[in-house]
Amino acid sequence: MTLTEMTCPPELLPFLKGGHRSYREVLQLWEEANPRPEMQCAHHRTDIRYIIDSLGRRMYSHQCLVCGSRVTPFIPKPPEFDMCEPWDRKFETACSDRMRTAILGLWDEYRATRQSLWRLYYNNYLQSPEWEARRRNALRSADNCCERCRAISSRKVPAVEVHHLHYRTLGEEEPEDIAAVCAWCHREIHAKVFTI
Repeated sequence: MTLTEMTCPPELLPFLKGGHRSYREVLQLWEEANPRPEMQCAHHRTDIRYIIDSLGRRMYSHQCLVCGSRVTPFIPKPPEFDMCEPWDRKFETACSDRMRTAILGLWDEYRATRQSLWRLYYNNYLQSPEWEARRRNALRSADNCCERCRAISSRKVPAVEVHHLHYRTLGEEEPEDIAAVCAWCHREIHAKVFTI
């Protein structure tokens, strides 16, 4: 059993197996299996209600019985709407607040799971032979010297780490996406004090 298999939630494990993939490929597979939470109600249950407009006229529309919102544009009173109930603003407000809370909870869960997937992929990738080869090439192309120290002070400080300049190409980095750095510069970069 690998470290990833021991630490990975079971629902994320299938996306990390199957040979080396870029993070973009892993994320695409995960998003296909886990669509983003819907931000709006489907309005499956509605009832016709009326509201009094600014001119004192009754205007009719469908009110969703799940989220409380107006589903159709307001229309003047047709004859078949004699027995309609008034628009329920308290229900609309309560449902709106409840839906917002539920949707925010779903989004928080979605983002947390996506972040977990990224972290697992990243940690797994840093142990891979593909990353080790890219790391060695970055150190070799910088003559094993910190690119940041050389740019700032022309000093030749030994580079012992490789820094991702961005994570957009994680798993398929080009040489210009990573930089050889010393341990001190790497800590400073991640502390957001300096950049390369």
